[in-house]
Amino acid sequence: MQKIVARDLMCREISTVPVEMPIGELAEFLSEERIHGAPVVDRSGELVGVVSRSDVIRTVGEESEHPVDDASSLWALALQQLDEDLRVRDIMTADPITACPEATAGEIAKLMLAEGIHRILVIEGGSVIGIVSATDLLGAIPQYEAFVTANT
Repeated sequence: MQKIVARDLMCREISTVPVEMPIGELAEFLSEERIHGAPVVDRSGELVGVVSRSDVIRTVGEESEHPVDDASSLWALALQQLDEDLRVRDIMTADPITACPEATAGEIAKLMLAEGIHRILVIEGGSVIGIVSATDLLGAIPQYEAFVTANT
């Protein structure tokens, strides 16, 4: 069995957001697309960051007088209290953690754990060609177990 690499695991359907998008539009976009985060691109389409629901919640949470514990309540609160002047550039993480298409599943998992992140962008030739999530990594476990069982 060959090693499982990012190219095998990644989702190739990538939704990006522009750096100038208002965070109200970002929140709607993430909800409509049913995704938790997206790569951020500048006007030329170059990757400049990554943004997630957690970034939106964190931004609102810092300004909120009402602490909320559960994630869905936090998201609902965030949607109600968005500052319309804020843009994606104001809340995104610049210089996101990336991997090459040939990075192994183990390397990606170690990177996610070390950085405390749930997704890694896969880059080739300076462009985002995919994204590997923690869920994608979990999906590789049955394939690995089947290989180990067949070879022991």
